[in-house]
Amino acid sequence: MIERERNLNIVLEKSKKDQQYFANTIFIFLKGLKEALQKLEKSVDPLAYSLIVSKIFHALQNHLDISLFSNSPESYGTFLLTATDQELFSVSNNITLQKYEELEKFKQLGEVFNQSRPKKCALISSLFGTTWTPTFQALKENGWDFLFCIHGDIEETETYAVLTTKEINLGKIEFSSLLSDIIFMAVVTNHPVLINGESYHGAGWDAMDAVAVYLIHSVVINTTQSIRIKNGNNLTYLLYDGLKPIIKNCSKIKESLSEFYLDYLSAIDRIIFNSNDTGFGDFLENAYGLRKPRLHFMRYSVFSRNPKKKLGFGKDNDEFHVVCITTCLSKDMDGARDLAPDLIRSFLNQKIHFHYYACESQTVVSNFIQSVPLQDRKFFHVHSINRNQEELVRDLSQYHIGINPSDYLPFGKVHCYLNDRRYQDGMTKYWESTYPTSALVYAAAGLPVILPTGMYDCRKFLPSVIPFTFSEHYHIRELLSKIDLKEYSQKASELKTSISIECHINQLESFLYEGIK
Repeated sequence: MIERERNLNIVLEKSKKDQQYFANTIFIFLKGLKEALQKLEKSVDPLAYSLIVSKIFHALQNHLDISLFSNSPESYGTFLLTATDQELFSVSNNITLQKYEELEKFKQLGEVFNQSRPKKCALISSLFGTTWTPTFQALKENGWDFLFCIHGDIEETETYAVLTTKEINLGKIEFSSLLSDIIFMAVVTNHPVLINGESYHGAGWDAMDAVAVYLIHSVVINTTQSIRIKNGNNLTYLLYDGLKPIIKNCSKIKESLSEFYLDYLSAIDRIIFNSNDTGFGDFLENAYGLRKPRLHFMRYSVFSRNPKKKLGFGKDNDEFHVVCITTCLSKDMDGARDLAPDLIRSFLNQKIHFHYYACESQTVVSNFIQSVPLQDRKFFHVHSINRNQEELVRDLSQYHIGINPSDYLPFGKVHCYLNDRRYQDGMTKYWESTYPTSALVYAAAGLPVILPTGMYDCRKFLPSVIPFTFSEHYHIRELLSKIDLKEYSQKASELKTSISIECHINQLESFLYEGIK
């Protein structure tokens, strides 16, 4: 009986200490958020500030129980700006009471994970991107184990880009939130922790959303760093884009974007650039003074060992089959592909077969087909999406050419309306150094790739690229007829094994534990 009481007292004492630890952590986060908002208020005009704050707290409302102390996400920002430390402590205690079981679970989860053998890696993300699959699969085949901290159960998705929860069959999955992420990351210091650079908000090509992304993530990482028992040097951004490309609302931000971008990058220990070549990292060192351990590791795909037979070029050797896995039928997308529907109609009008694998709503697809002249519709082929990379690559191998229909011109708004030279130059370097995921998938399928001319680094990496400016679609048949497509196809076929994930995974493995203390 005495022993049982002693054990109960130990449990209660531990629970009390953990509650205090969680409340202190939440207080540090809220205090950091308050300071970041004060900086934001001084950096942008009142209207932009109000809009960005609204975006921030709409993003956070699923991670913090805002209803405890505020009627709406917008009023939360007003509360934080004027809140005293005592009021923040009170809020922190209330949130702790609501989230104690979740936070305690992830503290224990982190402690167990931290003590385990090498070749362990955790991923913090709102979702699991399809194009990560080959990388994590290759690591798993090399003996790695994973814990995926995902923000919610994704039961269905109509897009190619995101896996459902059931499709993530590469490791253990736990459903976390911002606060439990912080607790988990603070405990884990012996193994690499990858953090998706858009875990808590998506930029969506909007300058104000980009500020929200940078601000939230910098506060999360700074909070984590401040409560760690030791610095493991293991917190690593996995950046889909080296910076958030922006097209919309550039004039509302002016010169403040670089400040928040630098805060975002400075907080982290290490960076994996998942789509930008080394020139982009060099730019960050020279322009921003950012010197972090970094790896430029692209979203490599897997080549098919059993490719499909190529479609024929027709009896007159003039039939072309172009394939596209990039969503581009809607004019209401990101701005970089607004003209893509016109491009596709131009291809069809020139009797070029266009095979479309990206997923959009049936309404968008139907509206596009209705916009195509009746005699051209037979050249437009809609295919079901396939989130299995190996199966997709095999299916694509039957076509003649892949295309990425992005347009650099909308990014000119950054240079016209943004008064921030470093970010303006950063956008130029981003475009020059980017490796579109679709280009690597096409290359793995052994296809030549039609790619925007300005993507210089990807063009150097893939000798099978057919450089293309947007206005050339008016005479695309003539362009394809003039080049030696068979020679391009031969180059692409020879290249496909060397750009497969298998040839590059050791580079990532070496980096993941490099420098961890």
